[in-house]
Amino acid sequence: MENFKSIRCVGCIIFLTLSQPVFSQISDADNELLQSLANGTEIVFNDSTFKLIPKGKVSAAGTVNLNDQNIVWSNQLGGYHVIIEAIPGRTIAQTNENSTFNNYQLAYNETTRRVAVITGNIIVNLKINIDAASIASDYNLSIANDFPRIHRAFFKVENQSELASKLIALNADYRVIEANLEMMENFRKAR
Repeated sequence: MENFKSIRCVGCIIFLTLSQPVFSQISDADNELLQSLANGTEIVFNDSTFKLIPKGKVSAAGTVNLNDQNIVWSNQLGGYHVIIEAIPGRTIAQTNENSTFNNYQLAYNETTRRVAVITGNIIVNLKINIDAASIASDYNLSIANDFPRIHRAFFKVENQSELASKLIALNADYRVIEANLEMMENFRKAR
């Protein structure tokens, strides 16, 4: 009976291990490459530091010809194909241009060794009775989504070079509880 209990316990551990989600990990060789290519603006988000990859591009999965010689590195993260180009803008999408997310930026977190997608949206938690439209108007932003019942709005920045300054200004606004970048880092993939 004692042996049966230990076998059963091991079986439980194996089951739990296999059922855990697997997040996209970066190999050592890819880590060195990504560290060298992540030479853009540094962004601090939730106590983690990300560096933008200026030659990175984000597209809908299945829309990029991965045999293109201009692609230095590629990976699939969730429903996205992320690529890093040798010469930005030369890689041709297999389908229409709507498959490329022009405002999305690629960033790398050296600590977690994960690639992140920055959507170009700012998530803002508003104080009670504050209208998202007034914030949009004051900061020249577009409303991507507005959830007034939970006092949260997603704003789109038209000029991505202003993303950091808009974020700082919004966090200083008396009508805003908190403003953060919309960022996707922990993509799940099947084993």
